[in-house]
Amino acid sequence: MGTDIKNDDLLENSSLIDDYNKKIVATEEIEGYSCYKIELTPKENVNSIWGQIIMWISKADYMQMQVQYYDEDNELINTFYGKSVKLMGGLKIPTENIIVPANKKGNKTKIVTTKRQLNIEVNDNIFTTQYMKRLN
Repeated sequence: MGTDIKNDDLLENSSLIDDYNKKIVATEEIEGYSCYKIELTPKENVNSIWGQIIMWISKADYMQMQVQYYDEDNELINTFYGKSVKLMGGLKIPTENIIVPANKKGNKTKIVTTKRQLNIEVNDNIFTTQYMKRLN
């Protein structure tokens, strides 16, 4: 749909905890935040689109500040950058999320969060097939 994000990228994140071996390899500063540099490699017998993921997670607030995605040949595919940290909904978050593909010089996709609400009540009928059909 014209971005540098694929559905696989979004779906893959749901299995990071269970499907990857994790190791803190360093402490580095990103955007002024002291971060854990974490190396993730897929566990044996796990079908993953990534051969390795390197994440920089802020120590204080556990914000995802930078992520590098590598293929199975250890070639860098995408880099994610979290920028412009603000307090929203009681939590600090990067409000600018930028994805830069390694093989498309000059390309990037930027997602900006302007408002965030947490712990709001949502009526259960919103999550029905009938309700979704009405949105078309």
